[in-house]
Parts: sequence; C-alpha cells; structure tokens
Amino acid sequence: MSAACVQVGRYYGLPTASNGICTDACTPDPMATLEKWANGYLPVMAGANVNGGAGSLACVGTVSLEQLVIDDDVFGHFFRHMRGIRVNEDTLAADLVAKVGPNNTFIMEEHTLANFRDEYYYSPLANRLNALAWEAAGAKDAVERATDLVHDILAAPAQPFLTEEQSREVRSLLAKAEGALANIEVRV
Repeated sequence: MSAACVQVGRYYGLPTASNGICTDACTPDPMATLEKWANGYLPVMAGANVNGGAGSLACVGTVSLEQLVIDDDVFGHFFRHMRGIRVNEDTLAADLVAKVGPNNTFIMEEHTLANFRDEYYYSPLANRLNALAWEAAGAKDAVERATDLVHDILAAPAQPFLTEEQSREVRSLLAKAEGALANIEVRV
C-alpha cells in the first residue's frame, strides 16, 4: 500500500512520504531488518521523496543507534538498486569485448575492475570472511558490528555538514521562532 500511495502521489505531482523502514521488533535483530527491508523497499523503488523510520524499533516507539547504523546500510542498498546499472558506450566496452573474445576472462581487465568498483555497493556491516576466518576474527554478527560502528562514530570528532553561512541562517531562524513562541499567550 505504501508503494501504491507513493505512485498515486507521483501521478498527481505531489511530494510523497512513506514510513518506509518500520518494524514491530523491539530489538535490532534479523526480524527487525527483514521487516524494515520488506516494508521499505517498494516505497523507495516507487520514488517516495521521504522515507522515515531509520533507527526506529517497536513501531516507531523507540530508537536504537545500532538499528540506525543497520538502517543506513539498508538504505545504501535501496539507493544503489534505485540507481540501476549504467549502460552506455563506455560501460558496454565493445572494444574490450572484441579484444578479449569468447571463452576468455574479463575479470583482470582494468576496465572491469574500475567499473565493478563503481557499480558494487560495499556494505559497511557485511561479513566477507569465510566461516573459519570469521570465527578467528571474533565471530561478530551484524548487530555487534553495528555496535562497533556506533562506538567509532561517537568517538570520532564531530564533522560539521553545514557551512558557517548555513549555520548562521539556522541560528537566525531558530532565534526568530523562539521569539515568536515567546510572544504566544498560552491559555489553560
């Protein structure tokens, strides 16, 4: 239904939103991720302008930093899928196909390596180790890896994402809003 609502909104040229990646799960576990993926994928693919729910659990009743990291990865997959695969003269590489020829391998060709890197989504949470190497590395599951990422993010120095001019404008708007609110008479 979320995807259908998004499509109706887009048909009429309206901005669209979806609660996107929501779950009834109360902890960041495989069920939470499965529900979020199942609930969020189609509205994103339908083109919703806003998709909420990142970091939320218990039907948006609580939030988890680990779940926020997991959801960031989920959205990374969604957005990579939405981008599709670039097909143009460069990516088709007809000259390279002719040079390598049938029954040969393209994997070691520089063009293949460069384009594969651009097309592939590198999940910050995925385990790429075999079972023995994974066990030797501590056998951490996705939630444990998300916890490690949360700690790394919180330990890193803050990185401003607004310019100083943008920050001044936000402070100015906030001051105006606080001034307007201060003049409102509250009746009880």
